[in-house]
Amino acid sequence: MEITYPKDIKSMDKKKKMKEALLRDHPETLLLDYSGPENKRVCCNLLFFTKNTDAWHCTLLTEMNCIRKGRICKGRQLSLENEQGARLTINIYHNGTVLIQGPEAGLSEFQAKFGLLKREVQKVLENPERKDQIDEKPDAIKVRIDESCLNTPLYQPKAPTSPRIRALQDNFSLLEQDYFIFKEETTNNICQLQEQVIQISNPNVQLQQLCTAMRQLEEANKEMRRELTSVKQELSKREQHTQALESQLEEMRTELRSYTSSNTSSRAQKQHVTSQMDNASSSTPSQHTQSLIDEKDCGREESLRRPSSLIAGNTRSNYNINSINSPTLNTFSSNNNNNNRHAASSHSNIDTRCGISGEKEKDIIILCDSNGNHLNPRRLFPERNLLDRDTFSKSDPICVLYTQAVGNKEWREFGRTEVIDNTLNPDFVRKFILDYFFEERQNLRFDLYDVDSKSTNLSKHDFLGQASCTLGEVVGSLGGRLEKPLGGIPNKKCGTIIVKAEELGNCRESVLMQFCGNKLDKKDFFGKSDPFLVFYRSNEDGTFTICHKTEVVKNTLNPVWQAFKIPVRALCNGDYDRTIKVEVYDWDRDGSHDFIGEFSTSYRELSRGQSQFNVYEVINPKKKSKKKKYLNSGTVTLLSFLVDIEVTFLDYIKGGTQINFTVAIDFTASNGNPAQPTSLHYMNPYQLNAYGMALRAVGEIIQDYDSDKMFPALGFGAKLPPDGRVSHEFALNGNPQNPYCHGIDGVMEAYYQSLKSVQLYGPTNFSPIINHVARYAASVKDGSQYFILLIITDGVISDMAQTKESIVNASGLPMSIIIVGVGPAEFDAMVELDGDEVRISSRGRYAERDIVQFVPFRDYIDRTGNHILSMARLAKDVLAEIPDQFLSYMRTRGIKPSPAPPPYTPPGQAVQTQI
Repeated sequence: MEITYPKDIKSMDKKKKMKEALLRDHPETLLLDYSGPENKRVCCNLLFFTKNTDAWHCTLLTEMNCIRKGRICKGRQLSLENEQGARLTINIYHNGTVLIQGPEAGLSEFQAKFGLLKREVQKVLENPERKDQIDEKPDAIKVRIDESCLNTPLYQPKAPTSPRIRALQDNFSLLEQDYFIFKEETTNNICQLQEQVIQISNPNVQLQQLCTAMRQLEEANKEMRRELTSVKQELSKREQHTQALESQLEEMRTELRSYTSSNTSSRAQKQHVTSQMDNASSSTPSQHTQSLIDEKDCGREESLRRPSSLIAGNTRSNYNINSINSPTLNTFSSNNNNNNRHAASSHSNIDTRCGISGEKEKDIIILCDSNGNHLNPRRLFPERNLLDRDTFSKSDPICVLYTQAVGNKEWREFGRTEVIDNTLNPDFVRKFILDYFFEERQNLRFDLYDVDSKSTNLSKHDFLGQASCTLGEVVGSLGGRLEKPLGGIPNKKCGTIIVKAEELGNCRESVLMQFCGNKLDKKDFFGKSDPFLVFYRSNEDGTFTICHKTEVVKNTLNPVWQAFKIPVRALCNGDYDRTIKVEVYDWDRDGSHDFIGEFSTSYRELSRGQSQFNVYEVINPKKKSKKKKYLNSGTVTLLSFLVDIEVTFLDYIKGGTQINFTVAIDFTASNGNPAQPTSLHYMNPYQLNAYGMALRAVGEIIQDYDSDKMFPALGFGAKLPPDGRVSHEFALNGNPQNPYCHGIDGVMEAYYQSLKSVQLYGPTNFSPIINHVARYAASVKDGSQYFILLIITDGVISDMAQTKESIVNASGLPMSIIIVGVGPAEFDAMVELDGDEVRISSRGRYAERDIVQFVPFRDYIDRTGNHILSMARLAKDVLAEIPDQFLSYMRTRGIKPSPAPPPYTPPGQAVQTQI
């Protein structure tokens, strides 16, 4: 079939698309592509499309005279030669296109053999063994050379290469093939994304998305109705319980009246017999008794407000008929009831305070100062009039926060804000949460850089200035707002930085919202707008703080933004009625975004969900003041609003999750003779060695989360008595069936006993220990247990490949690995296992999550010899990542924390329930 192009098609892109369409519409059909003027047209190449590229590749190798084969960017290439010496080049692409290029004679010959080749391809498909035979002997079909050519110097056989070079060549070929495949997949993914963008711009797709969102809201409404029904049922049960208590109260009142009437009659008989009492005095005991009875009755009513078990245990047992006849006893009974009421009131207050205390519980990172104040400042770093370091645009600033530890002059990076492009007056969205201590001087330093590349190394970016202050300065400033000049560059004004501090409200809720726009203003000259939203939270002083930006939706006036999740404390600081301002902008590449309009709302209004109350008019104040007929610049509608309560590490611990701690100690000979002071295992009677300090520093913190305080203690790299076999997984207590030690003191004792009985040897293998703990972790995946392995070592790993594979396998299990390096050795390999910068992989598989934390102990040794401070620093760093690793496993597995068990109630005391 000949390819002919219409006269109106002249661009190469359109011709290429037409070729692709013809090839796919006519598979296994040879297409002739001509070039040149109409009177001198020449066949330049042949094309056809096939889904069986491997079969064609094998057929061409066997049926044609192949002199060379190789790889190209998007496929494979063959070079063929016929008997007349004409050569053809055949490119077999991964997408199924086959391109044949060469002289016209060679193309004519291939065209004549095309039918025969198709039949041979069919035979290969029917008999796959032929393809396997070819694949087994690739060297036999690589080159076909006449014997007469072997005598020429050009075809002298090459000297055999070494196996290492051949292996490197094979690895290079495989890597090149993987690169081409990856590049092709990336191109296909880009095409798919472009198609999806085109589909999203279709109004029908938007309508489908709206329908889906409405269905989700209907399901949420049904769930809320079910919850409301259950609440109503619970209320009805409580009403029935209240009625039962009222009936009991009425019965007890009746019983009390019967006792009163009987005692009154007996009293009257006694008064009638006694002649010394006059009528006035005979009536007094009755009145006094009646008043005491009323007081007793009030006390009983008051006590009935308490649980029934308290009534049965106290009120009825203290009740005595004869006591009514004695004013002294009645007075004592009345005071006793008053004391009971006071005790009940105090107990209620205690419960109320406990309830308030539970509501005010802060996140795990929140600490108290000496006065019990909870201060977690949220920090905003807007800069003004920064230096312009870029030639053709404005700076792209980023702010880096540094802090100083107590008693340490070293500055440590605390965090970085996001990068804001093309501006000298940035308002950063990222906030930093710091713990405020009144009794400490907390030094802060803010460094500004102009980001020039994607590198995380700050030395590769332009320095814009720095400012230093203390956290107390910020908190103590008027309104919690501190403005400082930037310095650090001689003879230049670097601008200013504004630091704000605000107490962090206790709110663990996060909200997932999605918005869409309708008929927004057109701001671009050659196309539609590229809108995005900016959310601001109002402050107590009337200003606004930016808290979120949506993504940019290109070239549309009816955008549907992606759903985004934001903490409620960041959106409104826990104040549901605080104003939330939303601005709508048209994105521009140069950073000068066009203002479309704005609207205001609150968290309480947004919580109504999708309704007519959450359709907002976008108002541009300038247009509204200039145009009398101005209505709005479009509308923004809330599509969905879902609230999610963020769970913390402590929620799982309160729910009963156990932390299982396992210790593994290096007993290789590189540690030195334990009897010598230079040994890392030297048992100094006056202080702990490095192994002991690392073990105690980490273990004493983790043991608080283990209920039985029983820890497996293992060793590796030693010769065991009596046969002297080398073991990489032995129990320190000498009992392989039960390697558990009671508490950290038990682990320390087993460690010292092992030093006296085993012989230090080698090598340093980690994989047996990791696999040992992984076997236990694999048996408990319901979130009830989490395993932490502490490995203390002094040298380089001998089984790096096996260790990587063990870590990759364990990354999907509920476990974390802490590696502490002791001694002066280099620990470069350990950094690779840490996986903070590059996720660890083995045999093409990447770790599901980062579960390894490595630290060298020498970085935490206090120079003044304060071992307690050294241990505290070590524990703080090695355990810093454990909560995040723990939560990452629970969240990826969808495991929710179990409800906390009810508080202990002493026998005979009823449980009080607050609704």
